[in-house]
Amino acid sequence: MFTIYLWDANYYDDEDKLTRAVEKMPQAKNKNEFLIQTNVLQFPILSELSFCDELLLNAEQLVNLKGELNSLLESLSENDKAYVQELILFIQKAFELRLWVLFSPF
Repeated sequence: MFTIYLWDANYYDDEDKLTRAVEKMPQAKNKNEFLIQTNVLQFPILSELSFCDELLLNAEQLVNLKGELNSLLESLSENDKAYVQELILFIQKAFELRLWVLFSPF
């Protein structure tokens, strides 16, 4: 299961560069394991979730991720579809605010 954040990788404090979470996506009612896809050709970004601890995405990667999620919608249950639609809006917000999206298993 992943926790998904809007992430500000350009946040600076007075001393050092720091990154920080801006907003946390509400958890799926059921586990969001359906986001892990093994078809690397169809879902190159989502397939990375099964091979890494954390995944940090921005800009063009977010556009590509939205495309993958839209493709994934066709094969999901109604509950999972609703969650993915919320996630697409969350990703769009990150894109518009020029923030990153962090997928974390923690």
